[in-house]
Amino acid sequence: MASVGSNDEVQIVVQFDRAPGYDRRYGDWQGTLRFHVTPGITPDPANALVDLGETNMGSMHTLTDFVQWGRTTFPAQRTSLVLWNHGDGWRANSLTQDTRKAVCWDETELDALDLAELGDALAQATLGGAQPIDVLAFDACLMAMIEIDTQIQPYVNVRVASEETEPSTGYPYHTILSDLQANTSWGPAEFARAIVTRYNAAYHGETQSAIALGTSHGALVSAVDGLA
Repeated sequence: MASVGSNDEVQIVVQFDRAPGYDRRYGDWQGTLRFHVTPGITPDPANALVDLGETNMGSMHTLTDFVQWGRTTFPAQRTSLVLWNHGDGWRANSLTQDTRKAVCWDETELDALDLAELGDALAQATLGGAQPIDVLAFDACLMAMIEIDTQIQPYVNVRVASEETEPSTGYPYHTILSDLQANTSWGPAEFARAIVTRYNAAYHGETQSAIALGTSHGALVSAVDGLA
């Protein structure tokens, strides 16, 4: 992200939590920091806008607070949100064998956002869908599922996610953000397509899809219910 950085048209804001012992670079800090990603910035505590101390990234309140803070501090015509962490889909969590379908596991708290909490967090962050997230991308495994789409549909215009597992190195943010800065007139659909295109170029043979969560989603849910 820092190889591209923010500019007058595109603001990049990150909330970043590190578990103790995970990585000793950049001052071996632990806890949660917020960064405004400018060109060449490094994730040192001195470069953080906010030091939150230890937070539970598996709490819906943590996610809601970040989205509301980001929108207030860096207002924009469009908002995209990326959740980058482990995703379980329908699988049991590898740490606790918890059978909840969840994303954003906090390895300090051994907690995560299950699907109901994710929906509740987005409901609060978007004022019940009155201010929807334009693009919600899951840089996490196994999140491209109709069950997840149904939870987030009232609050999100376009969802991006992988049906299968994802490489641990995550999205190629440098190419994705470069595309966005070169095409600031894009709407949610165009940006979501760019994420999929750049992901597939970086990881041949992996899955990634963009889905518009409009009125047709209700028809899909009804059809699946009928089949079930």
